[in-house]
Amino acid sequence: RENQNDPQNRNRNRNEMPSGVLLMSPWLDPEREHPDTAKAWSDADSGDSFDYLRGVEGSLKTVADLVFGCDVDGVCDESIARCLVRGDVWDDADVAYPPVFVQYGGAEVLAAESRTFARVVNASRSSMVVELEEWADMPHVFQVFDAVAAAGGDAIASAAAFVKRC
Repeated sequence: RENQNDPQNRNRNRNEMPSGVLLMSPWLDPEREHPDTAKAWSDADSGDSFDYLRGVEGSLKTVADLVFGCDVDGVCDESIARCLVRGDVWDDADVAYPPVFVQYGGAEVLAAESRTFARVVNASRSSMVVELEEWADMPHVFQVFDAVAAAGGDAIASAAAFVKRC
């Protein structure tokens, strides 16, 4: 086993792609650029949603700025794509992307982003293949509730199977 603290080993594989990517309830369109994302949040505001993300909606811009490379003054790294459901982000046929497995709850407000991501990427010239796994009536990151909802444990087992395939 290589010593990961050795600088020579740490940077050796920096430019290699992973063998697979697992996303659980991903946040792919924080600025709600895509119409499907905007509609999902609008529908959630109608009162029919029980997704707990609605309760933290006021802080989401700050979180997005931190996640996507903005400093405390709001100056952002423009090289980082903030909307990952746009086709132009993935439309490079020369890049060998790994397979992507997206697992999400059907009741979460971010479900529309996962569906749109798969549709856009699978329709692009990209070699990336996106596999979706939607769990009906489950909220955002329901997998952490595996002690109280069997679906959480089943989802973790399904995610583990994807990792083993990679």
